[in-house]
Amino acid sequence: MTQKLDSLTSLRFFAAAMIVVHHAIERGLGPQWASHFALGQGVSFFFVLSGFVLAYNYPVLHGAKDIGRFLLARVARIWPAHIAATVLFIVFIGNISSHTLPQGSRAAITAAYVTLTHAWLPLGSYYSAYNAVSWSISTEFFFYLAFPLLISNWQTTWKIKMAGLAAVTMVMWWLSSRFAVGPQAEFMRGGFAYISPLARILEFALGIAVCHAYRDHGARVRAAIGRMGTVLELGTVVLIVFGLWASRLLAHHPAVLDLVGRTGSLVLEASGFGTLIYAVAIFVFALQTGRLSRILGTKPLVFLGEISFALYLVHTLFLLYLQQAPGIFMGLPADAIYAWYWICGLAGAALLHLCVEVPAQRLIRGWRDEARGGISRWRLMSAFCAVVLVLVVAQPTARWFSMEPAAPDRNKLAHPVVFDEAYRLDAIEVQGGTLRFSWTAAKSTALAKRVGVHLLDGSGNMLGQLDFVMDTGYRHAPVGQQWSNFASREGVDLRAIEMLGIAVYDHRGLSNTSATAPVRTDWNGQRLLVPLR
Repeated sequence: MTQKLDSLTSLRFFAAAMIVVHHAIERGLGPQWASHFALGQGVSFFFVLSGFVLAYNYPVLHGAKDIGRFLLARVARIWPAHIAATVLFIVFIGNISSHTLPQGSRAAITAAYVTLTHAWLPLGSYYSAYNAVSWSISTEFFFYLAFPLLISNWQTTWKIKMAGLAAVTMVMWWLSSRFAVGPQAEFMRGGFAYISPLARILEFALGIAVCHAYRDHGARVRAAIGRMGTVLELGTVVLIVFGLWASRLLAHHPAVLDLVGRTGSLVLEASGFGTLIYAVAIFVFALQTGRLSRILGTKPLVFLGEISFALYLVHTLFLLYLQQAPGIFMGLPADAIYAWYWICGLAGAALLHLCVEVPAQRLIRGWRDEARGGISRWRLMSAFCAVVLVLVVAQPTARWFSMEPAAPDRNKLAHPVVFDEAYRLDAIEVQGGTLRFSWTAAKSTALAKRVGVHLLDGSGNMLGQLDFVMDTGYRHAPVGQQWSNFASREGVDLRAIEMLGIAVYDHRGLSNTSATAPVRTDWNGQRLLVPLR
């Protein structure tokens, strides 16, 4: 039996919260000052913490029987919630898919997704399918399979294992730079350097190393700290905040970009030196010597830590639903929408945890002990096969975009305009205080752009702005696919607006426009001007 480290359980919630805030900021919700921090490193924090916790609870696995029990417990921990969250996305997100699956490989992608192997290939169509955040669960599942090999004879083999994994990581970074070419360059770069378990397993192994250091030296360090535990914990929090800020700053600094390239920038923002900081933080809070760790050990925070996995799985549901049905939240101030985002995320996470995670773990762990009332292993296998069959054969991937055609009397766009030779804007409709933008994919393309909507007076002066994200950033639209975006904001009276300025852009800059008939533009043909009068 090992001492329960409640402070580390609570830390899981803060790792998940970093991702929740990060994804909201990408959609223009929440405190925008937080965009100056590399909050996406919450995934790195979780990977290191996962390695520590597993090594702490499973210091040794004796033979095939122990390994089988360990893997069964891991499957019980993540697979039911993964499938349940996917079902929620299919039910609630009826006309937005996190990724439109290519027609020729839909069955293969879905089978990989169901079996949690979809992040093992550095292909955007695989690792971002369905509930896109589940890529990290797939990566974590790879770590589980590797765990018995990693901890075997750790004390005598850890140096060669860490060196070997560091070499594998650098190879993945090189492959990221080598194969990140063409229209799918950023997907390939992310697939090799950010998504692939081979690129991230060093972080997991670092957690194992920290756990062994804690077991070997924790008692001596705890005695040496004495009454300085609270100061040490506060200093660790300051170090984490500084690391998040510095990672973001350096990753986007022109001099750093010239030195390390786009792959180096991606790695720096995704983990970088922050991974070492998280290793130190986990060691410090595992000691449980200060007031902060005692606060983290309180029941409310421990419960938040227990539902953090479910929160991570379901939090983007709200963001996608907000995009699908903006009218539900029309008129609410941004702060209220952000509050509902957290309320719905936490409530959904608690329900998923209590109604799916906990019961499913009990049932699946009963696999090894049917005689004492556990569920039949054959029933479990049948249920698994049924889920795979339904998802692979039926493939409810939400490919359909049920759209009403643009109303001629409300369409303010005289002629369709194509941005970047890929995104054809067919109509702009004014519906009360809301603008509806109707699009068609002029070529097969990723919907990773942002749309700048400038509200102008008759002289071209800007009176307001209604920017939005075109889509999730993961979905890939085939030629001819249609979709709509809505833009609105409380307090904006469109009746007072004379003209709209429309620009499509991403981190590389503005997109050029083209049209079959003369249209009015400025900014060297990169902003479309649409009169509303």
